Parts: sequence; structure tokens; C-alpha cells
Amino acid sequence: MLCSSTSSIMAPPYTLLPLSQEAGTQGTVPHGDHTKGFMPPYSDNLDAKPQSQRVLLCEPAVHESSCYNLRRRPMTPVGVAASNTKKENIETGTHARVPGPLSPTEFHQVGLQSRGSFMLSFNNAVNEWWLWELLGWLSSFLALATLIAVLAMHDQKPSSRWQIGITLNAIISVCAIIAQTTMLIPVAQGISQLKWHCFHRRHALSTMQLFDDASRGPWGALRLLLSTRALRLSSLGALIAILALTIEPFIQQVVSYPLRRVRIGDASASCVRSYNITGQKTDMKPPIYDIDLPMKAAINQAIFSESSQMAFGCSTGNCTWPSFLSLAICSHCQKIQVHNTTIPEQATVLSTSNGLAIYLMPDTYAVLSSGQLPVSDLGYINNTIANLTVLGSTEPSAYECTLFWCVQEIKASVSDGEYHENVLTTWSDASLHNLGCDPNSHPYCEPTDLLGSDKFSLIGYPDNSTHSAPTFSLGIATQVAFGTYLRKLFTGNVTSTETAQDLGFSSDFMGALVPSRSSGASGSGTTLTNVPELIRNLSQTMTTRMRQSAVSDPAAQILGDAYALQVFVQVRWGWLTLPLVLLLLTFYFLLASIRESKKANVMPWKSSSIALLFHGLAEDRREVGRWVERRAELHEIAEGIEVQLVKTERGWRLM
Repeated sequence: MLCSSTSSIMAPPYTLLPLSQEAGTQGTVPHGDHTKGFMPPYSDNLDAKPQSQRVLLCEPAVHESSCYNLRRRPMTPVGVAASNTKKENIETGTHARVPGPLSPTEFHQVGLQSRGSFMLSFNNAVNEWWLWELLGWLSSFLALATLIAVLAMHDQKPSSRWQIGITLNAIISVCAIIAQTTMLIPVAQGISQLKWHCFHRRHALSTMQLFDDASRGPWGALRLLLSTRALRLSSLGALIAILALTIEPFIQQVVSYPLRRVRIGDASASCVRSYNITGQKTDMKPPIYDIDLPMKAAINQAIFSESSQMAFGCSTGNCTWPSFLSLAICSHCQKIQVHNTTIPEQATVLSTSNGLAIYLMPDTYAVLSSGQLPVSDLGYINNTIANLTVLGSTEPSAYECTLFWCVQEIKASVSDGEYHENVLTTWSDASLHNLGCDPNSHPYCEPTDLLGSDKFSLIGYPDNSTHSAPTFSLGIATQVAFGTYLRKLFTGNVTSTETAQDLGFSSDFMGALVPSRSSGASGSGTTLTNVPELIRNLSQTMTTRMRQSAVSDPAAQILGDAYALQVFVQVRWGWLTLPLVLLLLTFYFLLASIRESKKANVMPWKSSSIALLFHGLAEDRREVGRWVERRAELHEIAEGIEVQLVKTERGWRLM
């Protein structure tokens, strides 16, 4: 079928008129009827032999001198209209098909008349200055710049601040697709232009297909990259086309959404500390000192079960407090090592009523007035009750433990509803200070004696502490009450025989010191339980009870910060490295392609199929594959044909 697009070439004011077939004659055309009787040299018989025909290219001036004498070369008909209507249009219409190729000068003249000169100049400028390709690269640049700006605005910010109707991931995806798609525009056109540059030297005709495939997708780009025919610059373009596939997944990895704790202004957090504690003392003569019942319950709880938890308030389940100071009870235990001591004959022997023999070493002095003598000052103790050989214990063990008043610096926090405390520092430099005695609260103030005065003693304060120095005090009644109760609690014994399956305890606390024995165990296997752990649990429980007793005291309240988990936007900028590098490489590739084309004086035909049709193979080259139809066979023939783009008198041709 005849292509209707040819009508634009011969649009008015030009008209094709047939000339006489006889040589040397020129036909005349009636005035005002320039197309009447004109019949294109085509017929319904496609097998008809093409004939030469001369035509006139005339202006509407209806004068023979205005006509140009053209001659059409013989050519194979491409077909005729299938309907009579189309045929009449060909025969009688003013937009008749040119019956033969025009010279470049004639084509240029006809084209200028058929199209506006402004649009033609504009399209030429756009093509020659690579404006569409530069615009594509600029669009990719703006997409990445927009993405970076959006990410920078929301980096390390709560995701709840994103109030736009679409999600942040959708914005990222759109920017990634735009950046990837528009980046491939200059890459594809650059590879296509390098195709024409490549054929300035002789290459196999199949190289044309290789470059075309590379400009259309990553598979063709990979084939070009692996091909030995590729130019160095075209290999760069092929590499960019392949790596561009990773732009979108890389950009999707830029953003993560971690959970972080955020301080909530209207939430509350509180815990307690203790500044002082007082024991109970009767006004009887002599007075009786004792601790309160809640403290006794806490002590028994520590011995027979786990320690209690500190009371706290945290409305969100996640809270922190600044470090604070509190009065506490500390513990320390150490295992007494078994050692032998040689007693000389000059040693002094002290006998007690219960049969305890104490040997004092020569040249050592120890005075026991009213109180207790440390065991480490004694040279040898002959304690028949502790005769472990009689008890059958082959590995005797003993612990020396102490409970003492101290001040602790504590860092507290609540995480997922669980309260945690970390003791940062501990000190217990106690010193006696006279804070006076109030007769109104105590009718009788005791004189100085073994127990000291009925005043208060302070817990020392370290010089290097950053806290303001509060007063941590405890009365003498408290010290006596705690000492009396714990001394009775810790005094006792455990008895066992070599064959008995049960143990005898003088108190429940003594039973807690020795683990229950399994069936079949002998008395010789009796060992102490984890004594340091038991005493430490006791001190912690007593401290907890002491602090909780001050919960109603506003001065003992420690206010903290409440937190809630929020989703944040975290930008991992490293994932943008590859897209930015590809953007720079694309710009370099585009500029290099333009430079190489201008340097080699190659027309900027790029991926134009029209240019390939007009400036394709020369006639002799085309004859080789004229009757081949299968693609594989065409490719096989193209492999064996080497061509070069040459400018001839009839234009550019692949020769």
C-alpha cells in the first residue's frame, strides 16, 4: 500500500504532471487542470516490469516554464491501494505520491514549503544540542535531589510528623522510578549515537543490531559489554544501563524505622529514698529496744523467700530517674580459711564457763572490756562444739558476715514495666555528732555509757560526690534495736548424726543456712548453703522496707521522666552512594558521546530508524539479503558483511 506520508512532500503549491513518453518531447498541460490525466506508474499487477517515466514538478502559475523536468528511475512497486476509492485519491488528489526519489536540493525546497521554518529549526536545535537527553539527565538529578531533601527533613524525626496523605515509602518509590527511568534516556541515546560513530570504521553489519539491542535494555547492554566490538565509551554506557537496575532497590534500603523511647511530658514517674530511720524504745527503766513489725516481716521474707520489689510509679511502663542518694543497709561476707597455729608453752590460757579455751600468743595484747573481740585477734580457739571431725565433715567451712549502715548512690529505671536499680557507689564512713536531745519527745535522755548518747549519728559523705550533701541520720535506738533483733536471729546451731537423715535446728534461720538433704544422704555430707547470697538478700530486703516506709514523705520522693516507644525515621545515607555515582557517570557519558560525535562529524541521528532507512545499505550490499526472510539467516549474513558509513554524492550510505 502506498504510504500517505509522502503527500507532505508534494503538497501545494507544487503539482506533478506527466510528460510525453517520447524522447525529446514535452507534454503540455491545460491551464487550471494540472492533475487531470495523471496516472502514477503503478498498477494492480505487482509483477509488472517497472518502466521509466518523466514527470514535471510545476507551480500553480500554469505556465510550462514554471515546471521542473524530473526523471524517475525504475524501481520495484511497493504496492497499490486495495480499494477503488484509494486509487481515485491517488489518481486525482492533489496530494499525489512522488513517483520517484528527489534530489537533496529538491527535497529541501519542497520540505521548506510544506512545513513551517520555525518548527523545523526548533526540532533541529533540540536534536543537535541533545536537549531531550540533557532534560532527561536533569530530571534524574532533580528526582534524587528531591529525595535527599525529603529524607534530610525527616531524618531522626518521629514518623508521626509525616502528615501527607501518602506514605514516605511511596514518595521514595516515585523518586526512585523517576530517577532510574530518566537516567536511561541519555544512556540509550548515547549508545545509539555511538553506533553511527562506530561505523565510521569498517565493522560487521551485525554490530548495528548489537548497539540497537544495547540501547533497549539490560540484556542487550550486557551483550555489548561482553562483546569485543564495543568501544570503550559504549562499554561505559552499557555498564550504566546494567547497574541502573539496582537504583530502585538501593534507594528503598535508605530508610529504616527503629523504635525509640521518647519522653512524654504529661506522664509521671516516681520512686522513694530514705533519709533516716528510727527504732522503737520504751520509757521503761531500763528501756527496751525493738524494731517495728513490718521490718520483722521483711527480714523473715528475705530469709525464707525472694526479696521484695521496690515500690514505684510509672504511667507508661518506661521511666528513668536521675541518680539519687539513699540510706541503706549493706552486707559483706568472707570465707574464713582453715589454718593451723603452733601454740608455744608460754601461751596464756583463758577458760570460759562453757569449756571454751582461749590461748593468747606471747607479745600480743587484746583487751576485752565490754563488747566483742574480733576473731582475727585470737591465736587459737578450742571450740569443742565446732569439732568438725566429730561431725564427720571432711571439708569444714565458715563465713564471717556483717551488716552495716551505708549510703548508696542509685540509678533506677523501668523498662517494659520492670523496675531495675543499679548501685553506682557505696560508702559508710560513720561518725558521731551531737544533734541535741529534745526533752519534749523523749522524757529521759540517757547519759553516756556503752551505747553512746541518746543522740543521732551521721553517715559520712564522700568528698568527690556531685550531689548536694543531705543529712542521713539514725538514732541510737535504731542501732540497738536492729543489733538486738539480729543477734538473736543469728545465734543458734545445727545438729546432725552420722546416720540420721534429718537435721536438727535451733531456729528457722539456722535451718535456712543448711540446704535440705536428699534421700539417702549421710550426716557427713552436711554443708552450708550460699551464705553470702542469703545475707545480701537480707540487706536488700531491709533496705527496700526502710525506703518504702518513707513513701508518704514528700521529701523522699524522687521524680523522673516517663517515656513511650515511638517509630522514628532513620536515613542510612550510604545506600545513596551507587545512585549518585551512576548519575555522575551518566552525565560524563552524555558529554563524552556529544564530544565524540562532533569530533568525528557524525550527524546526531541517535536511535532514529528513519535515518537508517534513508541512509541505509548501498544497493549492492542490500542485494545480498534481499530475498532472505528469517531473522537468524539475516543475522548470519550480516555477520559476514562489513560496511562503513560513507558520505557520497547522494548522501550518507553504508558501503
